[in-house]
Amino acid sequence: MIKLRLLFVGLFVLGSTYFLVKESISTPRILVLQSYGSDYSWTHDVDVGIKKILEKESTVTVRWHYMDTKNHPEKHYLEKIGIVSKRVIDQFKPSVIIAVDDDAQEYVTKYYNNDPNIKIVFSGVNATREEYAFDKANNVTGILERLPADGIVDSLQLLAGTTNTIKIIHVSDESKTVKLDDKFLHAYKGWKNVKMLPSLLVSTFDDWKVAIKKASEDADYIVISNYRKIYDVKGSEKKVLPKEIMAWTMANATKPIIGMNAFIFEDGARLAIATSPYEQGEVAAVFALEIIKTGVLPPHTQTKQFVIGIDEESIMPGGEFFGLPKTYVAYALYSGKFRQKKINAK
Repeated sequence: MIKLRLLFVGLFVLGSTYFLVKESISTPRILVLQSYGSDYSWTHDVDVGIKKILEKESTVTVRWHYMDTKNHPEKHYLEKIGIVSKRVIDQFKPSVIIAVDDDAQEYVTKYYNNDPNIKIVFSGVNATREEYAFDKANNVTGILERLPADGIVDSLQLLAGTTNTIKIIHVSDESKTVKLDDKFLHAYKGWKNVKMLPSLLVSTFDDWKVAIKKASEDADYIVISNYRKIYDVKGSEKKVLPKEIMAWTMANATKPIIGMNAFIFEDGARLAIATSPYEQGEVAAVFALEIIKTGVLPPHTQTKQFVIGIDEESIMPGGEFFGLPKTYVAYALYSGKFRQKKINAK
């Protein structure tokens, strides 16, 4: 009797294990491959967009892997994390990879072009599809990240209140992402009466200070896309804290600063007209689910939305952005990127 009971128990365990393994193998799997670390605000917000879509799908297994290349831009680290990330893919065997930002494409996903077992959805890519041969791959689609030049033009015309030429300068670091953004800005055909002066891309804090002072002399507005790779001195691997850079910039720039990433507002700038990280995440997740459900890759797309961050003091009478409409404030409030005027305690 005991032997018979043990036999039934054994058969039950084997049967349960079989169905669990079968279900695990057949369950669609998505790997979210992030170029940067989870501590980076852009990455965090892209994740928010991805989770908003994927959390509704209980039948999909999702795993996150962070390459953390923003904190470790050294060549030996990039090569090593590329190898590690490929091992993660080979072990997890995802149905779809959502790969965010350019480093994930450069060091990982382009090696899976035309892989019959994996589909790739890129997001936050500043380069062209051709850069990674995605235009020739039958298993790749996604959303390109482009700076909100349209929004900047519209805003500058509202602020200037004139058809005269408005001069702007792009001041940022020398990272690969910034150089790709800068190439896009100078190739953009819709500047109308806005003139893009030669950009000032630098690597050290001293050079940053010189660039901001020069931009203040030459331009009407200064646009900034990134400064995460500004070092204390030339040849050093020690980076200056972003908030320190922005605090100095706001205290010393004599022309208005417009950020082109939301974190620039969060670091202390008074206005950001920025690419939406939420859109990058949401679109990528929607594409991934469509691929899983239909087997069909949606056509690639690019940025259509942008977010606004506004400091209340800057839009009050006498503020540098007083000419912006109230709808900007309403949208900033809705997205949680409105900084209220500080009231001095009596």
